[in-house]
Amino acid sequence: FPSHDMGFWKIDGDSIKLSEGLRKHIGEEIVHDLYQDEKGNIWVGYAKGLKILTYPDYLPVVFSKLEIGIKVAIKQIVRSEMGEFFFASDNGMFRWDGKELYKYNDENSGLPNNQVVTIAIDKAGTIWAGLGNGIARIYLDKRDKSKIVVRSFDLESGFYGQSCLSRSICIDDKTGHGIVTGKQIGR
Repeated sequence: FPSHDMGFWKIDGDSIKLSEGLRKHIGEEIVHDLYQDEKGNIWVGYAKGLKILTYPDYLPVVFSKLEIGIKVAIKQIVRSEMGEFFFASDNGMFRWDGKELYKYNDENSGLPNNQVVTIAIDKAGTIWAGLGNGIARIYLDKRDKSKIVVRSFDLESGFYGQSCLSRSICIDDKTGHGIVTGKQIGR
């Protein structure tokens, strides 16, 4: 299901058509990201938040503590090997552990700003976040999983890009290091 500012398109390999069923639940909002889980459900990060559309009919989840808690544009959806979801937004980063929604921002977590553009998670569980003014390496606090420990990198610490670009972080499988782009490649 590719998406753009007019909704969802279904492509079956032979044809392409606008999916009215999916469009009706999102409207004509800008869709930033799609994630399909192991059950076939589609998680939609869009201009007004998050929707979870259930497989096979792609109807919205009726109960969703998760959707109620997120009413900001979701730029990216990432899932860790532990099964937790992380959401990048212009209002910080969100984490959904399957039961609780946690919000991390510049007021409660040590993030240097709220513009989280992109997220990647390495094999060790380290979260790498591309920010509006640099990058951050993030760990879940071992004593209190509702908190995070942040180490940020910006121009003063050697990150030459003014901000990260969408989907601009990848993890080197051999070293575990984050590889990030702003206007240049950094490591």
